[in-house]
Amino acid sequence: MKLDRFWPWLCWLVLAVAMGLALLPVPEAQPAPPGADKIGHGLLFAFLYWLAWRSSWGSFAGGSLGLLAGLMGYGLLMECLQFLVGYREFSVADMGANLVGAGLMALWLHCRQALD
Repeated sequence: MKLDRFWPWLCWLVLAVAMGLALLPVPEAQPAPPGADKIGHGLLFAFLYWLAWRSSWGSFAGGSLGLLAGLMGYGLLMECLQFLVGYREFSVADMGANLVGAGLMALWLHCRQALD
């Protein structure tokens, strides 16, 4: 089975699931440890960058900066929608964590390619 067709579908699926989860109400049962939310954002956006890179979306989006810009736009949309649902809030810190996660993945992939 050729996996080249698999990556874009997986990327779209993860984007949709992440957006759906971001818009669900947050349970009040147990508070998370400080910073856990930001780590989750960073890891999610690192994974999303990797998936988009595997899907060759960078060749359509203007390379690495295009992928970063697209993911930051997605993160901004996510935060705006969270603000609009009323039971979530807009967070600039979340957007910063998104950028750090995606940026570190981009840097890692470029360093890896340069060493190959």
